[in-house]
Amino acid sequence: MNLSRIKGPFIGKHIHTETDEIIYVLKGKGEVFLNGQWVPMKAGDLHICPRGVAHTTRAVDSEGFEALTIFTKPVTNDKVMLE
Repeated sequence: MNLSRIKGPFIGKHIHTETDEIIYVLKGKGEVFLNGQWVPMKAGDLHICPRGVAHTTRAVDSEGFEALTIFTKPVTNDKVMLE
């Protein structure tokens, strides 16, 4: 997500029903709405938005904000025991 020079929310509050969303901040400052409150984010921070929990992300200034967003695969019973 390269959202340089954008101030405010990037997408409305939403949930994911089958994946967790992991946000790693590469550059700038922002906030993530999680568990009913806005949490500050800065470069180097990692936030996990669990499936089923409402969240959104926003920049707090117009200096630029970049984050890497990763979505997990739904958990399945793919464990193979070796011993």
